[in-house]
Amino acid sequence: MPFVRAGLAFVVFVQATSLLGAAEITFFCTDALAPSMRVLAPQFEKASGHQVKTIVANAGTIAARLQNGEVADLAVVLPPAWDRLRQEGRIDPAVRIVLGRVGLGVFVKRGAAKPDISTVESFKHTILNARSLAVRDPAQRSPVGTYMLALFERLTLSDAVKPKLMLTTHPPYEEVSKGEAELGFSTLAEIASEPGAELVGPLPPDIQTYNVFISAIPVGSDQRSVVGEFLQFLSADAAKAVLRSKGIEVN
Repeated sequence: MPFVRAGLAFVVFVQATSLLGAAEITFFCTDALAPSMRVLAPQFEKASGHQVKTIVANAGTIAARLQNGEVADLAVVLPPAWDRLRQEGRIDPAVRIVLGRVGLGVFVKRGAAKPDISTVESFKHTILNARSLAVRDPAQRSPVGTYMLALFERLTLSDAVKPKLMLTTHPPYEEVSKGEAELGFSTLAEIASEPGAELVGPLPPDIQTYNVFISAIPVGSDQRSVVGEFLQFLSADAAKAVLRSKGIEVN
């Protein structure tokens, strides 16, 4: 569904709608988008007079909460979940906006040596020689954990990785920063926002994957107008600049 670019027209529009009274929307936001939304949501609130109640979780958890009927006005999910929710009649099928995408990367404790992961072979060598690894447990509905375990299997590294792999209930920044794990895996956007983590690099192109963030509007939302304003705001050039600065790729 196309939205008009923000600018003077947007300012006039939100000023006019704000005269009708401020509203609050509940927004289920993915972990990787959270650093951007900490900047953008207050900007939208100031411009529109509305409030954004942001609830942060990984994309898999967000999809499960929507499937369980939890109330929200706007959510961000990955494409397979969006298709599933649409088929189940839980979201508006007419609104499907790509907010951006983010790749996965490897990180170490800030100040630690950075191994070579520039190619698939060097990545495999680094994994085999690492003392310990940490990634969020796929049981927590983590897209990163799910992909990394499948990748280790695809690269025939699973047997070597299993005895030194830590599966955490949360993104593994604490484990790496404390030295409990030598290498961690997360999205590039989340790594960039963590003061104790230092990016080694993105996964090599041949094995890289992207989490694509899609807007999902639950059918029970009674704040459709405000949600439309917020999505319009997030589609503007100024918002895209913020997203890029936080590691999110946008068109």
